[in-house]
Order: sequence, then C-alpha cells, then structure tokens
Amino acid sequence: MTCSGPYTRVFLTDSDGRQCRRLASALDERGLTLQAQRYPTGDDPLEDLSFDATVGDAAGDRAVDGVHLYKYLGPKRRLRQTHVYEIAVECRDGDAESPWRGHLFADTLPDLVDRFADLYPVLAAGETRDAFVPAAEAHEVRILMCAGEW
Repeated sequence: MTCSGPYTRVFLTDSDGRQCRRLASALDERGLTLQAQRYPTGDDPLEDLSFDATVGDAAGDRAVDGVHLYKYLGPKRRLRQTHVYEIAVECRDGDAESPWRGHLFADTLPDLVDRFADLYPVLAAGETRDAFVPAAEAHEVRILMCAGEW
C-alpha cells in the first residue's frame, strides 16, 4: 500500500481536464476569473503534468493569485490504483516579499474542485487559511496520503 518512492507525480488525463474546466466555471460563478495557461488534454503527456492558472476578480481590482493542480499515485486498493490530488494556491499579502502558500488534498478530483471553489472566495477575502495545509507541512501530508496513511 505505498507509492514508489515517497510519492510519484502522474499525468493529468482528459477527464481531469474536464474537472479543471469545471473549476473555472465554478469560480466564474463566484465572480472570479480563472486565466488558465493550458488545460490538460490527456494526449500530450509532457505538457499534462500539472494545471497552472492565475485567478483574479472579473473587475480586475485585486491581485492575481496562482493556482496549481497536481496528481500523484496513491495507494493501490484491491485491483485498482488510486490517486491523490493537490491544489496549491499562492496569495500575495499586500507588500509581502513572498506569497502565502496553502495546499488542499483529496483522493478524488471532483471533491477537491468542489472544496476549492467553496473556499477560494473566502480565502481571497483574507479568511479561512486554517482550511488549507500550510506550505511547511504539505510535503509530509503528500507523502502520508500517497502511502495511504492519512
């Protein structure tokens, strides 16, 4: 019940790309604009290791934040391989030199997309950072989730 190594990043598929587009729609409904660099297609693996985007409000009044989505091999269960999904978000704090970074993890991408879409507008207002795993702890959580120990 472990991943190879502490964790292994895998390619996003075309169905993961559909979930990324669903994330863009969910944020758009909340008045935020997701400016994707490129949606994963599932047919060009070298380009499909992550989904990276920037987020801003529709009026362009607030600073743009970075959103990164990754997929990892999870623990093997019965006859199938599971996956662990991660969204890392970077938010600028006024004049801070480096951005605040938080992480969300889930074992299904639809659940992760729903959680992030609900949390991001509140996060953008400067609240609920407790719901995100801090950057200093994300590596350990990622390893535990990939090993099936979280």
